[in-house]
Amino acid sequence: MLESLTVWLNGLEEAGKLWKLWKPVSRLLRRRRRIQVKVAGFHYFPDRMVLNMTFGTLGGRFKDVSQVDAILVVGSDFYHARNNLHVIKRLILPDPESNSFKFYIGSVSQADAIGALIRDVTKIAKENQTSVKWSSEFIFHTMLLADTDRPTGWVHIESVLPHSHPKLRPSYTVEKRFSADAVYEARDIFNHLWDASRPQ
Repeated sequence: MLESLTVWLNGLEEAGKLWKLWKPVSRLLRRRRRIQVKVAGFHYFPDRMVLNMTFGTLGGRFKDVSQVDAILVVGSDFYHARNNLHVIKRLILPDPESNSFKFYIGSVSQADAIGALIRDVTKIAKENQTSVKWSSEFIFHTMLLADTDRPTGWVHIESVLPHSHPKLRPSYTVEKRFSADAVYEARDIFNHLWDASRPQ
């Protein structure tokens, strides 16, 4: 009994030390909010500004990548920049006529232009030898799967909830060398969604 109490107290002491360390970090995060959290191959980005400060443009992030599968809401910034478009081999976009996508665009600004942008991105992607499918169900996430068959592979996922502002969406990247199972799981999810989507 005394031994288990000692272990519990030691654990409590260690937790107290961690809490003392966490408090200033927590204050810094609240004040600055513009910080990437990185732990053993997991990178969390509280918003697009931090993501872009870390990796630059999406085309720039793809410079050392040979193959990407992607789920995008639109992707017009990437496709209109025309940098490394050839890297995306398979692309899933929302069907602009689906009810679930209409629900989403009803909650964000520039809703009228999004359908036309999806059609435009579909055309540009196909011109760059990308296989494109439209999903009849809005997925509420973007997903980039880069070189998942290589040790340097990674997956990036961004939350796209209704009423969310694009520049404030949180996202994260998982590196395969640290968490291969998470990358394989994301690849399996993508493949299921690919099979369920309609070719364009």
